[in-house]
Amino acid sequence: MSLLSTQCSTRLLAFALPFLSVSTHAWATESTNVTLLNHNVQLQYKDAVRLDQVLSDALQQDALQQQANTFDAGYRLFDNSKQDDVDDLYTDVIQRLKKLSEDESHSVAAEQLLQQVQSHQYRYRIITSLDIDSVRLDLAQNPKMPGNYLLKLSARPSSVHLAGLITPKSIAFSSFYDVAGYLEQGKLSNEANQSFAWVIAPNGQTTKVGTAYWNNQHSRVIPGSIIFVGFNSNDSELADLEQDIISLLTMVKS
Repeated sequence: MSLLSTQCSTRLLAFALPFLSVSTHAWATESTNVTLLNHNVQLQYKDAVRLDQVLSDALQQDALQQQANTFDAGYRLFDNSKQDDVDDLYTDVIQRLKKLSEDESHSVAAEQLLQQVQSHQYRYRIITSLDIDSVRLDLAQNPKMPGNYLLKLSARPSSVHLAGLITPKSIAFSSFYDVAGYLEQGKLSNEANQSFAWVIAPNGQTTKVGTAYWNNQHSRVIPGSIIFVGFNSNDSELADLEQDIISLLTMVKS
């Protein structure tokens, strides 16, 4: 089995850093434009403004619309200028899954993952704290933002989602469940990893956790998380494909 190159994901992750660390005098002459996906309203600033200003204005729009989008762990900020990188990664993953589906031993798993990946829209997400209080207290988390962005605020979700090589479903959030407890409510595929799963938190952070009787880490999840089950294989190409799918899932638009 020969899969396509996985260079896209490495490049994609590297691009998140300049947003947090770079600030130049030249930015003062650039504007900031942010489309609020909750309201289809655009915030326009003549000069580049800092992240806390954008968050404050977005929350004011929520107040005007009498919405309570206060679950900052689920806020999503997307950079329009880097969308090509997400599109390239998506195309690469789709091509590799289609090629994998031609392998009889992996065809069922590949088709299952292909259907899930194609069910979402993806944008280049900036993985950073969007808690307005934390942002205001730390200049490193409060950069100026020249350019064009999308921002989606979130109310507290009520469910956790199963994805990957398990029956995809949403399960009502319960503080009594750990990761293994959620997985027990789904049906694993034949090729699914029986011992580990990935937790994709609403803020885009990912963690691999043990879920079997011998390595159960009893990890809790917060509402809105995705629990992704990957391949039960040591094949490096399948592992790379799994990582790229997870990268995409951190960048789901909605």
